[in-house]
Formats: sequence, structure tokens, C-alpha cells
Amino acid sequence: MDIELSGDCTVNRVEEIAGTLREALASGKPLVLHLGGVSQADLSFFQLLLALAASCRERGLALEVATGLPPEPEAKAAWVGYMACFHVDAGGECR
Repeated sequence: MDIELSGDCTVNRVEEIAGTLREALASGKPLVLHLGGVSQADLSFFQLLLALAASCRERGLALEVATGLPPEPEAKAAWVGYMACFHVDAGGECR
């Protein structure tokens, strides 16, 4: 299932983004994130994405990032350690 996140992905929209991610998880399908349109991101956003990765591992769902973050949000992602383990295969293994 494709998930496209864009614009302001900060604490201002955390509940909306969390709802989108919960719906995607409930589908039981492999998840593909498209993050190229994210203009702003903060720790709350990265925490949601890490929680999504953990939930995918627990459920044995594949998760991949098809479109990465633009440069500014990507720099923040690296700073908070978000990129440590994000791609999860169908067996729940980080790659």
C-alpha cells in the first residue's frame, strides 16, 4: 500500500499522520512510503516512522521508502538517528 506524506510533518499534524499510518497498517499489505514532498519534519514525525517500522516488524509486513526525504528534513532525520533501521522485509527483518 502506497503512503504519500507531504508538507508540514511536524507535531502540528501528528494525529493526522498517525491516523494515516494506522489505517495503512490495518490493511495488512506491504507498505511503501513516499516522503519526497515533506517540507518540514520534527522529532514527532520521525518517532511515528520508527513506530511504523517496529509495527511492521511485529506483523511481518514489508516496509520500504520509495521516495526519500528532501535535503533539509533528511539532515534532521540523520541527526535524530531515524535512518538506523528503516527498510523492513516481509519476514520482519531490517535491511
